[in-house]
Amino acid sequence: MSTPVAVSRSGSARAAGHAAVIEALRREGPTTRTELERMTGLGRKIISERVQELLDKSLVTEGELARSTGGRMPRRIGFRPEVGLVGVVEMNVHHVTLGLTDLGGQVLVLRQIDAEVSAGPAAAVELVADGMIAVLEEVGHALDELWGIGVGVLAPVDRRRGSILPGRLFARSAMAGWDGYPVRDRLHELLGRSVWVDNEVNLMALGEVRSGRARGFSDVVFAKLGPSVGGGLVVGGRLQHGKAAAGEIGHLVVPHDEPRPCWCGGRGCLDTFVNDTVLLAEAGGVHGSVAELSRSATAGDPGAVAVLRRAGSRVGAVLADVVTLLDPSLLLVGGTLVDDDEIVLSAIKAAIADEGISVAAEGLLVEHSHLSDRAGLVGAAAMVVDELFSPAVLGVWLDDGRPVGRLDALVRTR
Repeated sequence: MSTPVAVSRSGSARAAGHAAVIEALRREGPTTRTELERMTGLGRKIISERVQELLDKSLVTEGELARSTGGRMPRRIGFRPEVGLVGVVEMNVHHVTLGLTDLGGQVLVLRQIDAEVSAGPAAAVELVADGMIAVLEEVGHALDELWGIGVGVLAPVDRRRGSILPGRLFARSAMAGWDGYPVRDRLHELLGRSVWVDNEVNLMALGEVRSGRARGFSDVVFAKLGPSVGGGLVVGGRLQHGKAAAGEIGHLVVPHDEPRPCWCGGRGCLDTFVNDTVLLAEAGGVHGSVAELSRSATAGDPGAVAVLRRAGSRVGAVLADVVTLLDPSLLLVGGTLVDDDEIVLSAIKAAIADEGISVAAEGLLVEHSHLSDRAGLVGAAAMVVDELFSPAVLGVWLDDGRPVGRLDALVRTR
């Protein structure tokens, strides 16, 4: 395992300039050197030098002419997302979704493999490694084309170590045996690539902020409703992690309802009322999946409609408190329970309007996740590329033009 990489002060300043240019281009798209000066606060000479160095390494491109503000017409500088590949992984209760994206988060290929989290982390991570190699081979790419891997897991994460948060939190859940498991280190051992890990719902929120409906919003709540319940919080344009478990809305108490015991040790948690297994049982066990339950409700089955409305009301009652506390502009809801299901979404909206403080509820946009099941994968790619192009990391590999073979399993300490 590699130790943290130290960058010299002069190297830090140089890398910070490169990183600022790349960040501006990723955020705003192709633009001119003059606009890069404005966006980054760097002087003309520094911008000219940093852009040329990035051009020399084929990380940016000089393209079409822009409108002149006097003198020669300038050319637009653009980030080149096609120069590298990112492996993306999303672990769920009964399966793992994995695939490849470019450096802009554009999904190039996706595959889903069966994997039970209850079987333990070692087996799941080995399946991920084998699946990633198979996907690369299938689309004609070699492992050394992979710049990094982003992984979303169904648990709070120690992001500095890339491991599941240690403790006895999961002892009574499907994730028994995962506590403290070093996902990053083990996957690096198997694939030899730098790996970054976060909670899957955090990555869903990040994906929507970067490439989905939440782009341009600074305060967003993302709620995932499916086999498990979770949330991601964006405040002031930044994804919030807290110490480790910010956004765990599945373990907020549902008001006005029975205090059912939860695997976390609490009582009355939202997860005990609206996860897929509970809802299918509540519907009498006549539906094979939540999607089938939703189809029955859409067709007018009164029992199915009642189950979904009740679920939406419970979710909305919990989210009303979240909205009151954070006062977001946008609430996005994703997951199997709400994919294109207006019954659940309408019930959520009604409960927030009834139970949230009016100044926070009024004007709040409540919508389906536009990226749906791809949100976490897009977010995983964004996490990796954010890290690769951060000043400390970029300074390590820029002179080589690509990070492969330079970073090993870079330890992040921030």
